[in-house]
Amino acid sequence: MYRNSLGLPVAALLAALLGFFTLAADLGWLHVAHAPAGGPVVDGKIMPGEYAHQYTDKDISMTIYWTVVGDEISLAAQSPGKGWIAVGWGGEGPLMQGFDIAIGYVDSAGAHFEPVAHHADTELGGTADILQAAGSETKDGTVFEWRRKLVTGDTQYDKPFQAGTMPVIMAYSMDAQDFATYHDTHRAT
Repeated sequence: MYRNSLGLPVAALLAALLGFFTLAADLGWLHVAHAPAGGPVVDGKIMPGEYAHQYTDKDISMTIYWTVVGDEISLAAQSPGKGWIAVGWGGEGPLMQGFDIAIGYVDSAGAHFEPVAHHADTELGGTADILQAAGSETKDGTVFEWRRKLVTGDTQYDKPFQAGTMPVIMAYSMDAQDFATYHDTHRAT
C-alpha cells in the first residue's frame, strides 16, 4: 500500500515539468539554439539554430543574433525594413556617442556593408576589420551577417567585445538604401 505513495507524486511532478517546458518552448519563452561547431555561415541568411544567442526588440521588431567561437564573433541583424540596418555596441552615449557601429543595405547592385562611426573607419585612419559580411533582402525584410575578431587591435575605432553586459543600439530604415538617411522611429537600445 505505501510502496507507490512516493512514486506517483514524483511521476506527476515530472510530467507537469515536461508539460511546462514544452509549453514554454512553444510560446517562445525559451530560446535554446545550437550553433554549428565552426560558427554560423555568413551568407546573408539566418537559419534556425545557427546562432547561440538572440535578442528581439519587440517595439521595433528587430532581432540581433550572435555566436562567439574562439577569438571571433559572428553577428546578424534582421529587420522588417527594406532599407539600411545598423547595430552598434560598446558606447557610452548619449545617443550614438562612442559606439562601434556596423551598417548595411541591399540594393540592385548587391549588399553594401561598412563599420562606421558616422564615417567609415578607413576614412578616419582606422582599418577595415570585418572579416566577412553578407546581406539579403526578401519580402519579409533585410538580413545582414558579419564576422570579426573580438578584439581587432584597432583600439581607436573598434570597441572590443568582452564577456558580460555591454550597451547595444540598433536601428533600421523602412526603405532608404544608403548609409546616411536618418532613423527617426525604428531605433532601440
